[in-house]
Amino acid sequence: MTAMATDVDAVFVNGTVLQMDRAGAVAEAFAVRGDTFAAVGRTGEIRALEGPATTEIDLGGRTVLPGFNDSHNHMLETGLELATVQLGRVRSMDALLEVIRREAVRRPDGEWIRCSAAWHESQLAERRLPTRAELDAVAPRNPVYLPRGGHVLVVNGLALRIAGIGPTTSCPGGADIKRDPRTGEPTGLLLEPPAMALVRRHLPPPSALEKERAILSAMRAFHAAGITSVIEPGLAADEIALYRRLRADGRLTMRTTAMVGLGCPGWPDASGDAVRQLGPYERATDATFRVDGIKLFADGGIESALLGTPHCVVPGEQEHPRYHGVQALETERLDDVVRAANRTGWRVGVHAVGDAAIDLVLAAFARADRESPLAGKRWMLIHGLLPKEEHYGPLRAMGIVVAAQVHHYALGDNMLRYWGAERASRANPIRGYLGHGITVAGGTDAMVCPYDQGLAVWAQIARRTQQGATLGAELGLARQDAVALHTRAGSWATFEETRKGTIERGALADFVVLSANPLTCPMDELRELRVRQTFVGGRQVWPA
Repeated sequence: MTAMATDVDAVFVNGTVLQMDRAGAVAEAFAVRGDTFAAVGRTGEIRALEGPATTEIDLGGRTVLPGFNDSHNHMLETGLELATVQLGRVRSMDALLEVIRREAVRRPDGEWIRCSAAWHESQLAERRLPTRAELDAVAPRNPVYLPRGGHVLVVNGLALRIAGIGPTTSCPGGADIKRDPRTGEPTGLLLEPPAMALVRRHLPPPSALEKERAILSAMRAFHAAGITSVIEPGLAADEIALYRRLRADGRLTMRTTAMVGLGCPGWPDASGDAVRQLGPYERATDATFRVDGIKLFADGGIESALLGTPHCVVPGEQEHPRYHGVQALETERLDDVVRAANRTGWRVGVHAVGDAAIDLVLAAFARADRESPLAGKRWMLIHGLLPKEEHYGPLRAMGIVVAAQVHHYALGDNMLRYWGAERASRANPIRGYLGHGITVAGGTDAMVCPYDQGLAVWAQIARRTQQGATLGAELGLARQDAVALHTRAGSWATFEETRKGTIERGALADFVVLSANPLTCPMDELRELRVRQTFVGGRQVWPA
C-alpha cells in the first residue's frame, strides 16, 4: 500500500477483499475517496488514512468482490418483462394454462395477455411449449403473446388473426413460421425476431414513462444481484435517448454500455449505408453511460441456430434431417455492414450461436481485417456456442472478444434435444476459448437466462443444465477463472480494464459485500450466493 494523505471519505476494514487482479491478491481493507479506491491493504494501514470526516465500516470478516460486470444483458427488456404475466414458477402444462385462463377471466375481451419470456419449457413436467389449440381453449377471446427467451414465440389463434398470419403468409427472411404439414395452417409457433415482429407490432407499445420505470426497476433487481455494469445490446434510438436522460438526471446507477441495434425503431435496417449514417465513431469516456458498438445477428437461438450438420429435431415438427437453422442476415449484407463499420471506426458485435454462423462471422471479419486490421479494436463474437477447432486461431489473431453467457445451464436441455448429446456436450466451451488465448467476457443474457450472479459462476464451474444434466464436465472452469469471467473480464470488452473490474488504487469503487467467499465456499453455497450490499462509485445502491 502506498502512503497518502488522510482525506479519504470511507474505509472498509476487517474483511476478505478479493481484488481480482491477475495476481489473485487478497486484502483486508480499502479506502474510498470520491468514486474511486484510494488505497487497498491491511486493516491497520487503511485505518491510518482516516481523517475527522472519514466513515469507518467494519466488514466483520465478510467477503468483498468487485461489482459483477454483465457483458450481455438486456436490462430494459428485463424491466419490461417484470410487468408481464410471470411463468417462472409453473411446473406443468396444466399450471401454465391455468395462469393464462385466470388472466383471460379478469381481462375484457380483446385485451392482450402478454407473458414474460423469462421461463423455459424444460421447467415443465411435459418439457414442451403450449400449443395454439391449448391457448385457444383457455383464452378464446383474448390474444395471447407467450414468448420464451428472445427467439421463440407461441401465440393463439386470435393473435394470429390479428397479425394476419395464415396459410399463405410469407415468412420474413431469417425467421420461421411453423405450419401444420397437412393443412399448412400456422401452428402458433414463430421463431426469430422477424417472424415474432409480425405479432409484436400489434401489441400496445410501452410508453416512454413505462420504459423509464422498467430501467429503474431492472436496475434495482440487478443491484440486488450485485451487478454494477452491463453491456446493453441492440437498443433503439429512443431507448438510447432515454438512457442519456436518466444519466443526465443522476438516476442511472448502473454503468451501461449500449450497442446500437440496426433494424430497431429509430434506426434503418442493417446495411453499410445505415452505418455511414451513424457517422464516424468517437470513443466515449463517460463511465456511467456510453454508446460503443453495433449489434448484428448471424443466426437464431438454440432451436434455429445455423449448423453445418442438421438439427436432430425441428421445433413443432417431427424429426427433420434437412433443417440447418436460419441465417439472420444475408452474407453480402453482413459483409457490407462489417466493412462500413471498420472504415468508420464503429466496433461490431455479432450474435452467432451455431458453427456455420460463426463461419459466416469470421469470414466477414477476415474480409474487413484485410482492409484495416481488427487487432486491438476488440470486436465481439456474441454467444459463440459451437465453435470449431479452426475458429480459435482467427479469433485470437484478430483480437476478437467472445461474450459468453450461461446458456448451457438455462437452455442446455434444448441443446440436447435439438442438437444431440455430442454437440450439446461441447457447447459454450469457455475453457476452450481461454485455453487458446482468447478473451472471454462473462454475462447472463438476461432475460433469456437468470441474472443471479452466484448461479452464473456456479454454472461455469459445474456445467450442469437447469434440469440437472451435465454437459461436458471437462469444460468446467476453475473458480478463480469463473469469478474473473463475471467481474474483471467484462471491463476489457469496453476498454475499461484500467478503471473497473478490480479492487485496486485508482479503480472505480464498484464492489459487493457477499454472504460467502466464492473461491472457497461449498458448491451448494456458491449456487445460493447472496449479495449483502452493492456499491457503485463508493455509493451504496443496494439496499437503497
